Amino acid sequence: MRHILCSLLLLLALPLTAQARMVDVERTTQGYGDSYLKAVTGALVEAVQQVRGVEVGTERTLQLDLQHTATLRSDLAVATLGVRHDIYSDSKGWVKSYEVLSVTPGKGDTPWAVRLKVTVPKFESFTGADDKRYTLAVMPFRISQSNYPAHGQQIRGVDASQRLQESLQRAFTQSQRFSVINRDYGAEFASEVALLRSDLVSATDASRLGAVAGADLMLVGRIHQVGDSPLARREFYGARVNDGMLRLEAAFQIIEVATQKIMWSDTLALDVRPDHRDFEIRELYERGSDAIVAATLGVIYPLRVLDIVSAEQIFLSQGGAAVKEGARLAVHGPGRALNDRETGRSLNVDGPVVAQVEVTTVQPQYSIAKLVEGELDSFSAESVLRPLDNRPESRPRRDTPGSSEAPLSW
Repeated sequence: MRHILCSLLLLLALPLTAQARMVDVERTTQGYGDSYLKAVTGALVEAVQQVRGVEVGTERTLQLDLQHTATLRSDLAVATLGVRHDIYSDSKGWVKSYEVLSVTPGKGDTPWAVRLKVTVPKFESFTGADDKRYTLAVMPFRISQSNYPAHGQQIRGVDASQRLQESLQRAFTQSQRFSVINRDYGAEFASEVALLRSDLVSATDASRLGAVAGADLMLVGRIHQVGDSPLARREFYGARVNDGMLRLEAAFQIIEVATQKIMWSDTLALDVRPDHRDFEIRELYERGSDAIVAATLGVIYPLRVLDIVSAEQIFLSQGGAAVKEGARLAVHGPGRALNDRETGRSLNVDGPVVAQVEVTTVQPQYSIAKLVEGELDSFSAESVLRPLDNRPESRPRRDTPGSSEAPLSW
């Protein structure tokens, strides 16, 4: 419930300029057919495909709707140059209007040819047309066994996969680095699409069809362990030193959908000791997903400095689940771009560490840090930041009998 409320508040906080809306796009297209109306239909279909990128399953519906529109109205059957025909309602929102620019009648085996100026309504989403982020689909993780033991109970593998997937979707969405695509509610989406295609909705609502985004990248993985940690079985003089410790162990890959190339691959072995009485297994999934997101972003979208106002106000490029308040980060100086002659790949190498900052404020789309070590003029906007080991330094341990190479003195 807390995550749902946060998501609703984030949507309400979006600026008015980012609201979804319908925009009109003009295209000049040519169509061919064995009759004038078929040539007009071909040109209209081409215009819609250019503007809205109609999916394979929708193309046949589009053709039938436009053919029906062309035969429904008698005024469209006669070629009239320079006259705009409004067909928004008749075409179920596919086309707003069109104007005939030229017509070449068919003769013998030569088909009719028409050139149209077509106005197509297009749905512009919240993200806007200038959103250059990769689209990412988080897929359900495969499971290595049907049940996992945890504190004397069993966690169903399918439940673990679903909860980890939902937690990953939350973390990647809050990072604001990817445009996350939801593929979980196919039946619900299909029902809404069927409604939009029916005669029960207005042309304005129907024109939202065809705005489904494809995925550039896909996150897949396998859960090997979730539940009791192997460390929980360790004993020291009869006492269980890690009693109650839980582990999440998984392997994951980021795959480029078009080429099926693996862009990044890693494994996660996270041990968590419940640190309060109200600890829930949900926290194990959240910490695991945060670790996976941090590892992925570190490779594809490294954390960077956005702006420097003062030593107490340094804006960073990520927020949400990707950054934690109180975390210390190393700031790197200018790096270098190296070329690997054997593979032909360009490698971006971080520069030396020039300063350290501590995160003081985390917002959904950015975070703020303060300088804790180094000079403010040693780095600038676009400088890369990497996480430091935030664990406290271990103190030197005094040797006791049997803990060193020295012989025991009885």
